[in-house]
Formats: sequence, C-alpha cells, structure tokens
Amino acid sequence: MLEIIHTPPQNPSHGNIVLVHGAWHGAWCWEHNFQPYFTQLGYDVYALSLRGHAGSAAGKSLNRLNISDYADDVWSVVQSLPPGDTYLFGHSMGGYIVQKFLETHGAAIKKAVLIASVPPNGVTLRILKTIQVMGFWSFLKMNVLFDLYEAVNTTHKVRTVCFSPDDPDALVDYTANRVQGESFWAYLNMLTPYYIRPKAITTPIVVVSGGQDWLFSPAEQQVLVDTYRASQLMYPDKPHNLFATDGWEQVAADIQKMLYL
Repeated sequence: MLEIIHTPPQNPSHGNIVLVHGAWHGAWCWEHNFQPYFTQLGYDVYALSLRGHAGSAAGKSLNRLNISDYADDVWSVVQSLPPGDTYLFGHSMGGYIVQKFLETHGAAIKKAVLIASVPPNGVTLRILKTIQVMGFWSFLKMNVLFDLYEAVNTTHKVRTVCFSPDDPDALVDYTANRVQGESFWAYLNMLTPYYIRPKAITTPIVVVSGGQDWLFSPAEQQVLVDTYRASQLMYPDKPHNLFATDGWEQVAADIQKMLYL
C-alpha cells in the first residue's frame, strides 16, 4: 500500500501534478513548499512515497527494489487520477524514475519536470565525490554492507549532499531526522549507463537544476537538456534540494510558467 499525500484544490482548474521524491526521502519532502504552492494555484496535487519509503510498505527487502519497481509505483498513481492534464515532477533519483516511467507511459503525461535529476548516463561520476564527503571507510562500509543510509546518516552529510552551508539548521535537521535507507539495487541501476532508453521518451521535459548542487554539476544537468531537447531552468546559487531551500518560491513560480510553454 502506497502512502499518498493528496491536497485537492478548492477551485480545480489546471489538472493534476504527481510529485516523486528522490533517494532517502518520502512524500514528506514536498508537503511544506511545492505541494501547497501548486494546490493554491488550482492543481490537484499528489505526493507519493515510493514503496519502502516513509509510510509505504516495501513488500520485500528494500535492497531488492529497483528503478522499474518505483516506476510501477508512479504508474499506479497516475492511472488512478481524475481526468485532466497530468504533470509529473521528479527530484534526483525521482527524476531518474520519471525518465524510466516515460519510456512506456509517456502518453499519460502532459509535461515532465526533472529537478536536480540523475542524468540518463547514470551516477558513476559521483562515486569519487561521495568518498570525499563520507570518508573512505564509511564509503567502504556502505558498499560492503549494502547500506546506503551510510551516505546520509549525519546532519553534516545531509547538509553537504542536499543543502548549502547557508541553509538554516532547522531545515537541515528536519530533513536529517526523516531520511532513511535506500535500495542498493536501485543504486546499481543508476550506476548503469543508459539503463534509461532516451530514444523511447518523447514527452516534453523541463530540466531544473542548481549551480551549487553537490551531487550533479551543471555539465551533468546539461546532458539531460541535450538528451531530451528540454527546456531549462538553472539557478546558479541553489543546492540539490532546491525545492526546499531559500528561494524555492521563485523556482516553483518559474516551473509553473514553463508548464504552459
């Protein structure tokens, strides 16, 4: 059973938005900013927790879940939506899941928004940076024990990976107290170059990225733009979790405009 946080608008006028969180997160990451913002604009907004995350049952060991399983979770939500245009937002690993989903279900989506997303050529280039923030022994432990929580199990790591040095402690603490383990199999999927089949994807895409994103550099985000001939919103001063950091309102407002271009 999937946890879905649903916020219906008082005056629905713009269709549906489905929000897909990234690794270690859950539907909770959207509920204070993007979810109420778009609901107030007249969108029917659904944030899901992928299986094994937050309030959603895994059904099997978390480490045995893969990206296709997560894409199936998205489909289970999308196919149950009321009539109307549907927009699909994915953050980080969630953006990778959205790409996998669009391979087979793209016709159901009016436009997709990839926020600080894993690029289609995967996350292999991130391994050296991960060692830098985690330390070699912590990185080794993560891979020997198949325990991806090791990457975010301190407030320092969460700040480094998701936020900026200037983000308030309360925001970082809120996230650090809620992040969890992630599927090692899904991680291996993202290490596989072109596990995603870009040529199968024809849905219009908007790529949203931050210039201070510790995980994915502007050059890596440009891969997304070039691969999908996507529209782009780039914020030089924003970190990875740019849907939550200071100034998120402008990011949301800019995305809203891009949905209709």
